[in-house]
Amino acid sequence: MQSMQMKLEAYINKYLELWDFYGVIQVIQKGKVLFEKAYGGARRSV
Repeated sequence: MQSMQMKLEAYINKYLELWDFYGVIQVIQKGKVLFEKAYGGARRSV
């Protein structure tokens, strides 16, 4: 069985194939960070 993080990343990657996205996606459940990743230009340091 896939972990929640792998499922979220697969879902997000399908979205990114269709749309440009620059930013950070963070998923939190009951105060615990389940997933956090920067995409597009947000990956670059300022």
